[in-house]
Amino acid sequence: MARTLGLGISALVLLVGSAGAQQPAPLGSCTAPLPTVPDIERRSSYIPMEDGVTLAIDVFLPRNLAAGARLPTVLVSTRYWRGADGQPVGPMEKFWLSHGYAYAYADVRGTGASYGQWFYPWSPREVKDVAAIVGWVATQPWSDGQVGSIGTSYTGNTAQLVGASGNPAVKAVVPRFMDFDVYTDLL
Repeated sequence: MARTLGLGISALVLLVGSAGAQQPAPLGSCTAPLPTVPDIERRSSYIPMEDGVTLAIDVFLPRNLAAGARLPTVLVSTRYWRGADGQPVGPMEKFWLSHGYAYAYADVRGTGASYGQWFYPWSPREVKDVAAIVGWVATQPWSDGQVGSIGTSYTGNTAQLVGASGNPAVKAVVPRFMDFDVYTDLL
């Protein structure tokens, strides 16, 4: 009896309390304009490392970027091939470019179209390479010198390496669901 009464009172409080409250509109009724996705240009190139190895990178920019225009850049580094020849522009590239960013996607050493040998995540060589990629991105003519990184799993690892690069161009990193937590799993 007490349990039934308690549930009944709880339901009544919810009904009465919410009767006068304004409820949010259903998700599908949002009237905010969607960002415009610009026509996107992919520029593929190689970045030379200090030991002579070159790393492959794709940079996605608005096709009609005005001369002298500079954009902040979101950098992602992967060991799983940044893209295939003729691959269409993906949703991440479209998202970031529609919000005013350049998007750079690099193959780490020894993977994809990059040269050299890949050893393991967090290797001393990978740490140096990611720092060099950040430096390269920050100094490109289309870059405003601000670099951020985002990633999930392995690309979360490399996003964290972007943050650890010590480069003042790095403004934000979002490492999501990394392979491991360096502090708790490795130290």
